[in-house]
Amino acid sequence: MNKVKLLAATIVVTATLGTQASAATPNQVMRMDTNAQGQAHGLFQIQGPITPTSQAVQKAAREGAADSLLSKARAFFWDHQTMLGAGAGDLVLHKQNTDAFGNQHLRFYRTLAGIPVKDMEVLVHFDSAGNMTSVNGEIVQLSPALETHMASQRPRISEADALAAVATLRNTTPDQLRLLSAKQWLFNEAPHVRWHLDLNPENGIDRFSYWLDAETGALIDVQNTLRHPIPFRR
Repeated sequence: MNKVKLLAATIVVTATLGTQASAATPNQVMRMDTNAQGQAHGLFQIQGPITPTSQAVQKAAREGAADSLLSKARAFFWDHQTMLGAGAGDLVLHKQNTDAFGNQHLRFYRTLAGIPVKDMEVLVHFDSAGNMTSVNGEIVQLSPALETHMASQRPRISEADALAAVATLRNTTPDQLRLLSAKQWLFNEAPHVRWHLDLNPENGIDRFSYWLDAETGALIDVQNTLRHPIPFRR
């Protein structure tokens, strides 16, 4: 009998997880947070070994992923689209590394219209032999409001415009700011599309994190990240 612990909409369970297609190796679900609708939403962890279904492997192969680990990860996504709340093509690799033991770790953002969704990331882990050993991360189910907003295809300001807006807020010019990174993110809550700019002033050592409405350029939040490091979650 499965051991289930329910606490603050978090399910911690030792159970088997079958994939959406048949003939997959059962996997242990170590954690699966859910929302009020019972959908996977929040932190999750699946322990392997994990073997995708043959149907998913074929679909991933048709995508033409040259890297065998990437192809295996995409096969897992094909098998678990309902759980992840995303199509396999919506999960985009943004980082890959190998640890001291030869294990490889692939990190994926969930995207919509090419823009990553804030706080959703899926990590797929492989041993040194290339076997998928576990998958974990955080799932964000998209809100109807976000999906409707993105379907409207409203115009957004450019990176240069976002930097100029920050310069105006700081009573300076863009050439007096050193832009370290700039990225758009999606949020379930309005404003749904936001620019995040990480920068420091040309004549100082401070480092600032700015969040702007990507449609109007209006300031949402700013933080001096040297004095107050950016928290893990926003």
